[in-house]
Amino acid sequence: IRQDYIQPHGILPFPLTTRALIRMVRHLEMFPVDKGKLHQLFWRKAYWLDDKIHNPAARTNINNLLEAVGIKDLPQKPLAKSCVVSEKVGQLNQKYLSVGEVRYPLGKGGAYVSNTVIEEVQQNLEDLEWILKDMLLRENILLVGEAGVGKNTIERYLSHLLNYNILFAGMSGETKVSDLHTYRSFGEEEKGKTGD
Repeated sequence: IRQDYIQPHGILPFPLTTRALIRMVRHLEMFPVDKGKLHQLFWRKAYWLDDKIHNPAARTNINNLLEAVGIKDLPQKPLAKSCVVSEKVGQLNQKYLSVGEVRYPLGKGGAYVSNTVIEEVQQNLEDLEWILKDMLLRENILLVGEAGVGKNTIERYLSHLLNYNILFAGMSGETKVSDLHTYRSFGEEEKGKTGD
């Protein structure tokens, strides 16, 4: 694919790293049914285009190259709405969130469980299913998009569905690593508890 692209365009379209290929293989080992979603898997695991860096035709060109070598998605059935299912594990009844083909254990709840609810249209269900798969694979997840497209909303909704606490940390160019590793408290009287 890269060779086909580099000849007419003179640039390498994407760095397909070994790490990205390993992520794709690990994903397919756990979710073999996703062999019918290789095109989506490529974009989600191996590469994403930055519209500010690549020209607008780059995504179309790469999509055409993927299709030319047979990397395309098979037709998929619409996903059913999310639901909670119970399964007997030993003496206990374990509850799971079910979205598409994925089941993820429900949490115990807490003070920071979101109460956000969104409409479960197909795109939202597909995004939830992909995120849950990455959670099961213990992958780091980076949601990329313009402000206001729903990145935080889908995170909050997933927290609501899973009954998991969610904490947000706003980051900017001024964020330091210590901001993510420490808890700042002010005005506490006990010795040694004020500050970081």
